[in-house]
Amino acid sequence: AGDILSGLLDRSDELRSNPGLLQWLAIELAGRGKRAESASVARVMLKTQTEPAWRQAGYALLGRALIADDKAGAAQAFEQAVAEKVETEYLPEAALRAGEFALQRGETAAAKGYLDRAAALSAGDELAGVRIRAYAGLGRAAIVEGRPEEAARLFMVVSVLYDDPALVPDCMLAAADAYRRMDRKDERMRVLRELVQRYPDSPAGRNAVAALGANGDGGAE
Repeated sequence: AGDILSGLLDRSDELRSNPGLLQWLAIELAGRGKRAESASVARVMLKTQTEPAWRQAGYALLGRALIADDKAGAAQAFEQAVAEKVETEYLPEAALRAGEFALQRGETAAAKGYLDRAAALSAGDELAGVRIRAYAGLGRAAIVEGRPEEAARLFMVVSVLYDDPALVPDCMLAAADAYRRMDRKDERMRVLRELVQRYPDSPAGRNAVAALGANGDGGAE
């Protein structure tokens, strides 16, 4: 069905003016790995729709479609999604992505604004993945700004409240580094040992083992 609708897109005014169907088609194509086609559909949404909710959806879907191949374009799309004066289901993700891209560009103040908004919008359990990444990003921003205590607090919130093996180990290692910056060795060692216990096979866990060894600590208790 997705291929048929995609083929009809240029020839059907009715399809082009149906935002719900365009939204479905962009998501369907992206899920099948057809990122360029998904981006084209999202652009049709933006060309044909004036309602802020649909434009926010269009920009967010465009950002998703571009993120693997055109990071600058994806960042701009997510920022434009956030700029729409409406709050849809796409806004928390768009704010998170815009904040992460701003951090990568070294725009710390802008990143904090986006990430704070992402965290505030993701209070529900269904958005825990957005919230954890927003806290991690805010922790990285705090390090850049020379606020290691705030960074350690944010990274530890992530490690205490969540169990995401793709993100938590790096946050724990970052918390340990923040404690190092403050010359708080006991807290640093405690976090490193916990990291080794919880995620021994992760790259961060192996780095923690090396750090503990360098300090004469065997690691797991």
